Amino acid sequence: MAKKRNKIFYKKNLKFIIPSKNKHKIVRIRNLGIFTIIFLTVISLILIFRTDLFFIHKTEIEIDNNFGCVSEKEILEPLQVQGKSLFFFDSKKNVEVLLDKFVCLEKVVMTKKWPDVLMIKVAERKPVLLLRIAKDGAQTKIFDFDLTSSQSAEFFLEKLSTSSSQFSQNFFIVDNQGKIFKIAEKTGGLPILRVSLSKEPEIGEKIVGIDFAINLLSKLKDESFEVSEAEIINPSNIYVYLKEGPQIEFSSDKDLSWQVSSLQLILTQAKIEGENLKLVDLRYDKPVLIK
Repeated sequence: MAKKRNKIFYKKNLKFIIPSKNKHKIVRIRNLGIFTIIFLTVISLILIFRTDLFFIHKTEIEIDNNFGCVSEKEILEPLQVQGKSLFFFDSKKNVEVLLDKFVCLEKVVMTKKWPDVLMIKVAERKPVLLLRIAKDGAQTKIFDFDLTSSQSAEFFLEKLSTSSSQFSQNFFIVDNQGKIFKIAEKTGGLPILRVSLSKEPEIGEKIVGIDFAINLLSKLKDESFEVSEAEIINPSNIYVYLKEGPQIEFSSDKDLSWQVSSLQLILTQAKIEGENLKLVDLRYDKPVLIK
C-alpha cells in the first residue's frame, strides 16, 4: 500500500536585499507596505488639519419662538468660530456656553455640515405672562372682603381701583415654568400677573407659587377670554381683570375647568338677559355675582 504524502506549502514573502560592507540588510515588502500606509495616513492627516478645508467658513442660525431676546450676532460672539476647524469644535461644550450666557434660551442644537458649515438652532423660552411686582413688598388686603355679606359693590370696586398704585411699572417676562428670562418695557399683548414679593426678582429666577396662575391664564386664553391683568391675592385666590367684562375671583382649591366653564355659562346668561356684571366670585360652590 502506497504511503500518502502530505504536501506542505510555504508562503514566501518578497524581500529586498540591500548590500552593505559586512552583511546584507533584508527588508520584507510586507512590512514596507505597512510602513508606507502609516506614513501616508499621517501625512494626509497633517495636510487636512493644517489646511483651511475644514475650517468653519459659514454659520447658519435658526431661531424658534423668536421674542427678540437674542440676535444672531450675540449668539456667535461667545462661540468665536472664526479660524476653528469643525474637527476640533466641541458642540456639547458650546451649547452649554450659550445656555449659561442667555437665560432666555430654552434649547440649543448644533450640527456640523461638512466640510465647513456650522448649523445652530436655538429655541427661545415662550413667554406666557408678565410679572408686575408690588412696591416695597406691599400686600393687598381688599380681597379679604366677604362678598356674600352686605358689603357694597361700589366700595369694593373703589378699593380695587386704588390697589394698582402699589405696584411698580417693571415687567418681568415669565415662561410656562415660572422662570423669569427678560425684563420688558412694553406688555407686548401678554397678560400681567401682579404679585407681592419681599424683593425684586432677578433674571433666571424661578418664581414659586404661580403655577396655578400660569395654568389659569393659559386656560382662559385657550377659551378666548381676553385678560388684561391678574393678581395673586393669597396662595389660594387669584383675581382676574378681563379687557371687556366683569372682574373674576378664582380659587386654586376649586377645579380649574369647572370654574372656567361656570364663568362661560354666567357671562352667556348675563348677555342674554342684558345684565351688566361687575364682579364674579367663583370661590364658593354657588358663584357670587355683583351687578
